[in-house]
Amino acid sequence: MKKYILKITIAIWVVCIIISLNHWNFFTTTIDCYQKKIMEDYEFNGIVSKRFRDFDNHGTKTLIIKSLGKNSFWKFYLIREKSDFYDLVNVNDTISKMKQSIVIKDISQKKEYQLLYDCKK
Repeated sequence: MKKYILKITIAIWVVCIIISLNHWNFFTTTIDCYQKKIMEDYEFNGIVSKRFRDFDNHGTKTLIIKSLGKNSFWKFYLIREKSDFYDLVNVNDTISKMKQSIVIKDISQKKEYQLLYDCKK
C-alpha cells in the first residue's frame, strides 16, 4: 500500500511541476503580448532628447522624445523589447511611429526598426 501512495505522490508532484512551468511560459508570453499591444497604440513624431536606463524603474530602457511642432515631451519605455533599436538610436535622432504598427522610422539615419516581442499571438 505504501508503494502505491509513494507512486501517486510522485505523479502528483510531476503534474504540479509541469503545470507550473506551462503557467510561467504563458505568463511571460502574456506580458510580452501586453507590451506589444501598448506599443501598437503609441503614435509619435519627434526628436530623441535623452536616452538612458531608468534605474528607479528596474533599469528599463527609456527614451525622452520631444514632439515636433509641439512643446511636449514623452517618456518612452521599451519594456521587454528584444530588437537592437535602443542600442542603435542616438540622441538628436528624429524618429516617428504610426499607430497600429511596431515599426519605428529613424529619419535621421534613414532606417526602420521592427520592434520585437516574444509574443506568439
